[in-house]
Parts: sequence; C-alpha cells; structure tokens
Amino acid sequence: NKIQSDALSKPETLHFKPSDATLRDDAILVTNDISLMHREYIKLPCRTYSWSLQWYFGSDLLEGIEYSARILVKADKKNAAGNAFQIGIYSAETQKEPLQKSIDSSKLSDSGYQWMDCGSFDGTKALAAYFYIAQIKDSSISNLYVAAVELKPVGAWSQKASEKQHGDE
Repeated sequence: NKIQSDALSKPETLHFKPSDATLRDDAILVTNDISLMHREYIKLPCRTYSWSLQWYFGSDLLEGIEYSARILVKADKKNAAGNAFQIGIYSAETQKEPLQKSIDSSKLSDSGYQWMDCGSFDGTKALAAYFYIAQIKDSSISNLYVAAVELKPVGAWSQKASEKQHGDE
C-alpha cells in the first residue's frame, strides 16, 4: 500500500496509491501519466451523490495517536466556490465517522495537483476503517483527480511508534 511521499511524511505514515482503492460508479483508474511522480491517478466524474472511492486500512493505526489525513488532488472546476466533494474516515467496527469533511472548490488549486489537508482524527476511533471520497450532488467541480492519500501521525507519535515496533522490552 505504500508510495513515495514528500518530506512532510513521518515513518509511520500510511500511504495509499490509486491502484489500492476500491472504485465504484464512474471512477476510472489511469496508470500511464508520466507527469506524476506516482504515475497513476483516479479520475472521478462528479455528477451525483455517491461514496465512490475507498481505501481500507483496517487497524493499521497506532492506538491513542491522532492522525492527519491529506490527499493529492486536482479538479476541473465548474465554479470558483461551492461544495466540490466530501472525504471521511468510516469505522466499520463502530459504524461511526471520526472524520467527515466537505471540500470547497475555492480551496482547490487552478494549477495542477496539490496536497490538501483534510483534518485530523483519533486513530483509536478508526478501527476496521476506510478512508473514502464521495461525490456530492450539484458539485462545483466536474471531475476530481486523486493521485494519493496519506494518514500521518501528529503530536507525540514517535514514542508510541517505537513501543509498537519494539514491544515492551
């Protein structure tokens, strides 16, 4: 599941590439874009409400750690502002969403791919979980292009990460 990322990533960051996603509806995986470092992306036409993309990360998060979610995206804008799409974390175990956020097209770059911060969540509340991207009805964009997803630990992650890797020695 891991892809190369930028300098902001920490060792325990979970990286998801487009080919790891479960695609629904009209989502299309493109694997030959030489302009991207990752060489693949998902093109998602935004026409109706639908949970269109998901990445399962199970229980791979460190317990008691806060995580920040971000995505590498670009979009074809129809309007300069307005709801473009929704992202979230859904826990199949608790049937709750520790993270849910609507993204406004005014936050999207007009000049290509950008890393977009999507918010943070408690990893303990994301058991047997999915990161998802959903189309919304009357979206302010016509297409969304997704090149990567990251879930990275924030705060006091290093001690707990070390304990998880080395056990209680």
